[in-house]
Amino acid sequence: PLVTRDRPWGAITLLTTGVDRMLGAADLDLVAELARRAATTVETARLLQSLAVSEERYRLLFESNPLPMWVYDAETLRFLAVNEAAVRAYGYARAEFLAMSITEIRPREDVDALLADLKERGGPGSPAPGTWRHRKKDGTLIDVEITAGRVQFEGRPAALVLAHDVTER
Repeated sequence: PLVTRDRPWGAITLLTTGVDRMLGAADLDLVAELARRAATTVETARLLQSLAVSEERYRLLFESNPLPMWVYDAETLRFLAVNEAAVRAYGYARAEFLAMSITEIRPREDVDALLADLKERGGPGSPAPGTWRHRKKDGTLIDVEITAGRVQFEGRPAALVLAHDVTER
């Protein structure tokens, strides 16, 4: 039987031709091992396909979110990922964002307060929302409500941020 997760889903069938050929214990052991390996290979392929679909689903949720979102490194404060809404809202190309840190979208006079806030709240990704000033590529200042969370991104501590422009308030 081909078994994965303790459930059979197929079988390998052996046929012999001729009266002289009988299958012995060694033959059956070999076929059982082949069946085990085949089942493991098929199950691994199914899991990888499921993982790829799941990753695509979550990438789509990040990329298609109508509000600007980004991930930044907890240690260096460098942008690690930005969604399309952030690119549109702030005017930076994705490559420009990824060459910057979060301090570079803040007015220079607000950077010390940002760093103090990060330290006071236990580091990047504090889930307590706050309103901050950001500078777009064209120099325009906007007020944004930041909601964040701590995440692991590509094996390192990071923060996932959602920025909601509240300038009109």
